[in-house]
Amino acid sequence: MIGTQNDINAVLSTHSNREINRAVIDEAAIYEALKDPLSKISRINRELGRLISIRTRQPAFHPKGDQRILRLSPRVFAVSRTSTAGDQHILTLINITGKVCHLDIHVSDLGVHDTHWYDIVSSMEWMTDGGSLHLTLLPFDVVWLTPLMEAGPSVTP
Repeated sequence: MIGTQNDINAVLSTHSNREINRAVIDEAAIYEALKDPLSKISRINRELGRLISIRTRQPAFHPKGDQRILRLSPRVFAVSRTSTAGDQHILTLINITGKVCHLDIHVSDLGVHDTHWYDIVSSMEWMTDGGSLHLTLLPFDVVWLTPLMEAGPSVTP
């Protein structure tokens, strides 16, 4: 998966907003950039690969598993995922803004009453306080929380 920067000049010269993402991609330049571990495209490629690897190991991300959109904040896209067997829950949170976002999530609303939660993306852990998770999401942050008791050996530290 690759992308390019917005082409503002193409939009201005053609007066067509659709031209914003119509850049011609140089295949050789892409392969060259992927060889450089410090290039932006190489770093993005590695991170996407890491996320895909994590995701494929989680039963809650099975396409036939239950999923429910949660309205926690206008700044956050939130989905509660449950495995087909019902033995794993993952709360996916994505801060869709360029601003820090604070969330208070009542875990009883998630159908899980565990007090210890684990982010399978960052390996950070959270404890509930008064039945709520208090989270701070950085701009464009991605968090995949699961109750620690459901995390299993493939994700625990």
